[in-house]
This record gives sequence, structure tokens and C-alpha cells, in this order.
Amino acid sequence: EVHYPTRVVFALDVSGSMRGRGIVDLRTAFASLTGTVATEHGQNMQVLLLPFASEPGEITPIEVTAANPGRGLGEIASYVAGLQPGGGTALYATLVRADQKIADEATQGREHVTAVILITDGHNTGATSLADFRDQRTALTTQRCTPRSRGRCQVPVFPVLVGEADEPEMRELADLTGGSVRDARNTDLGRVLRDLT
Repeated sequence: EVHYPTRVVFALDVSGSMRGRGIVDLRTAFASLTGTVATEHGQNMQVLLLPFASEPGEITPIEVTAANPGRGLGEIASYVAGLQPGGGTALYATLVRADQKIADEATQGREHVTAVILITDGHNTGATSLADFRDQRTALTTQRCTPRSRGRCQVPVFPVLVGEADEPEMRELADLTGGSVRDARNTDLGRVLRDLT
């Protein structure tokens, strides 16, 4: 049984509060990645990059292959290097968007072990709340997911805390989804990402 993710959604907070050290640390962390747990075990990994500020951005897929992980990870680093911070923090609207994408993939029979890695330094400022996100997950499970795909429609969220992130609410989010909180406020963000992927 495979326990490591072969699809990772990176929800990347690029709100205005990430200006300065926050965006520099984010770029440095992704530039430092040379491989993943999945690729080290001979598995390809699909990465979906989902930046967000006042609203969710476009989802960009990048394949990281076991044969040449550096190529895909280089594409990811280049993408993150081009992100510019600004705006609010539509955190839960972004997670809803990620869930919808995962559900669409799962109902089409695309088999992946999936995780959502949420990197944020702030508090949700969007109209969509944690309760809204919970209700949306319930609706996806009961309305859109087949019995066979149900487990892949509802995936763990791993909040990674940087800056002034709302730790109590992120712990509540992790508990809700079966994930866990990782604290990168006083440690190397790149090391945290390597441990998760």
C-alpha cells in the first residue's frame, strides 16, 4: 500500500502580508527541493499549484517524474519565483476550489493518493468560512463522489504555518480533514515541504 502522496495541491498564500520575508522564504523553499518521498520510491507525482490572495488563482499542473524529478521541481521553483504578493486572504474559497478539482479528477477514475498543503501567514479574509468549507466537503462526498472515488474526494489538508498564521483555526482545519499542522515559523520551510512530499 502506498502511503505517500502522488498528487499534491500546493495552496500558496500570496496575499499582501507575504511581501518581504514571506515571499522570499517561499521562493527559497521551493528552489531548495531536489526530490520528494514519492519520487525516491519510484513514483511520479503530479503537483497542482494554486496561488491565492483576494480570490483563488488558476490551477497550474506540473509533473514531477521519478526518472528526472529535478526537471519538474525546477518548473515549480520558476513558477513560484514569479509570484507577486498583494491583496487579501481567500483561504477557504481556495480550499473549496482545490476540493472541486480533486473531485473532478477522482470521478474520472484518475487514481492518486492526494494531499493538500496549505502555506499561509495570515487569517482568512474571504467570504467563505471554515464552516462553509466543511459543508462543501459534505456536499461533494454525498452528491458528486462515487462510492469508489469517495476516499479520494475528501483528502487531508496540511496547513504549514508561516508569519502570523491563525494557529488555532489551522489546527481545527487539520483535525476536520485528517491532516496535521506543520509549523515553519521558526524552522526551515524547505525542510518542512520535503517532509510532506
